[in-house]
Amino acid sequence: MSASVKKRLLDALEVALRDDPALENVQVERDRALEAQAFPCVLLHSPEVRVDNNFSVYEAMHLMEVHVEGYCTATPGVALSDALDGLQTKVLSVLQRDHTLGGLATDVQVVSVEEEIDKGGDSMPLGAFLIVLEVLFFTDSADVTTAV
Repeated sequence: MSASVKKRLLDALEVALRDDPALENVQVERDRALEAQAFPCVLLHSPEVRVDNNFSVYEAMHLMEVHVEGYCTATPGVALSDALDGLQTKVLSVLQRDHTLGGLATDVQVVSVEEEIDKGGDSMPLGAFLIVLEVLFFTDSADVTTAV
């Protein structure tokens, strides 16, 4: 059974993150409803796909927004800010390695990067970042849930 374009693009991003040796101890998850149980971890999801039906009569241009959220804690001998910067750098390196996701997309661009450190009060301090990507791709259907 074929998968939708949106699912195939997210699968390609997930595989790239899971298979990179620099991220071998990082939990990669697609279900935002699950709380991170292990740190460091990366959550991957797509809240929006926009389509331009006027681009061509033969194909539709899609722009999919993908959020890559990363979470980490301090480890012995490594400050929280250094752990967060290290994880973010590794994730960005993986995301920028293949701008076509194995030929599925025309381009993948980083739109923004935000980070935050929560001192945690009585709980464990936590570092977090959000990388927003735009994935440009074309299909012959305006519906990205259509199987291909």
